[in-house]
Amino acid sequence: MTARNGQVGTGWRGPAAVLLLIANVVLLGFNAVKQDVVTFSFGNDDEAAITRVTQTDAEDPSAEPAAPVAEPAADAALGSTPAEPEDGAQEGAENGVEADGGAAQDAAPVAEVDDWPGGRGPVPEGPPPPRLAMLGSDGEMVLSGSAPDWATVTKVIQYASEKLPGGEAAIDNQLTWHPDASRTTTWGEVTMPFAATFTASESELDPATVQGLDLAAGILTENPTIFAIVIGHADSRGDAGINAQLASDRAAAVVDYLIGQGVVPGQIVVASAGEDDPMASNDTEEGRAVNRRAEIQFKNLLTAGVGR
Repeated sequence: MTARNGQVGTGWRGPAAVLLLIANVVLLGFNAVKQDVVTFSFGNDDEAAITRVTQTDAEDPSAEPAAPVAEPAADAALGSTPAEPEDGAQEGAENGVEADGGAAQDAAPVAEVDDWPGGRGPVPEGPPPPRLAMLGSDGEMVLSGSAPDWATVTKVIQYASEKLPGGEAAIDNQLTWHPDASRTTTWGEVTMPFAATFTASESELDPATVQGLDLAAGILTENPTIFAIVIGHADSRGDAGINAQLASDRAAAVVDYLIGQGVVPGQIVVASAGEDDPMASNDTEEGRAVNRRAEIQFKNLLTAGVGR
């Protein structure tokens, strides 16, 4: 009796163990489906960005996956203070610069600095006007025309200031900017249009008009590399041949005065324009008075040479 009961007591244990094993496998599978999946991604700063995605067996396989939910980094989870952004990143955010892959986009290029005082303005239309230098009997020189940059203007002013008695203060710079202007700093000539004036039908110098001749003599004597062309002029009244000779005599009178002031004769060339190159209208007495004159053209004055 005892032996039979013992056989019966041990006979159920095998099937029970199998059922228990099957139940454990089912439970493990269910937990595997329900457990959380953790992924890690590392950016350029080598800081771990943790994204936790929860999946369940109740989700619709055809539905779009839910958007990842960002969680704090490991340091924040431990209660530490979040890291401050780098200076570059903070400055980019304040200036509205968007980041691409952790690097700020290049800033806009800096505009070219204008080298012309006061600004060059829009590009002028047409060809550049010729450069002119007019020297008055008072010693003031007016520069007009165009130049391509301020460096050219500066060099020309330097040349002139070294050779004029008044220096840079005697220069009235009216040059304007033009991109197609010549870059040379050597000008062909400086003109003194009214070195002397004359009364009608006369070639004698008026003592009241020799101020310009004294200035010219000083420039020539102190700068031996400079030479001058003295041109005589007349108004249009009377015979053209007589006017040509009268203009020549006026030029000769100017040359004699310059030589008397110490100018070397080899620095002077004499010419006559007669009535052919008026500065004003010959229809009025005022205009004719302007045309009875002697002009001096200085060569090499606006070039490097022996200064004052």
